[in-house]
Amino acid sequence: MKKWHRNRENMKKEYKVQAVKLAKEIVAGKAAKELAVLRKQNKTLEREIRRLKVRWQGFYQYLSRRESPWKYQGLAEAMWEIHDEDVCNDTYGRRRMYQVLLLKQPEGIPIPSESTVYRVMKEIGMVHHPKRRPNSITKANREARKSDDLLKRDFAAEKPLEKCVTDITELKAKDGKLWV
Repeated sequence: MKKWHRNRENMKKEYKVQAVKLAKEIVAGKAAKELAVLRKQNKTLEREIRRLKVRWQGFYQYLSRRESPWKYQGLAEAMWEIHDEDVCNDTYGRRRMYQVLLLKQPEGIPIPSESTVYRVMKEIGMVHHPKRRPNSITKANREARKSDDLLKRDFAAEKPLEKCVTDITELKAKDGKLWV
């Protein structure tokens, strides 16, 4: 028997209980129930791992890093500190949080990309979802009487100013709104 094969057999015995726990953590619902049934039927660890479509190497890597801290724990704590500094900071989105992190440069914490900052914010439950405000100038009133279509989509006129039609459009500008 080869050396790696003996090690594998020894590890099978050690990790049989852990494999069942791992299986329950990896899969949810029916699959976890099925794995419990498989365990009761005395199926081997190898069959359970194969059924999960997990490689042995991945299984042992998972076991080794399962207890290690989260990669972005320091970044998450820095974000919460920024969030708790002021009452208005709870509206920070990913761009502003990224800019503040770059500005403050917390010690010993590398600042990743903006998309990573967003993923971390999403993971810790800090994503801000602003309420959408309607931009229309006309407010719908269902009780109002509808006006008749007097032109019936015929805009051609024989004399000037015989048929006058108007429309208004609202545009956003730097100094406010512009109606055209």
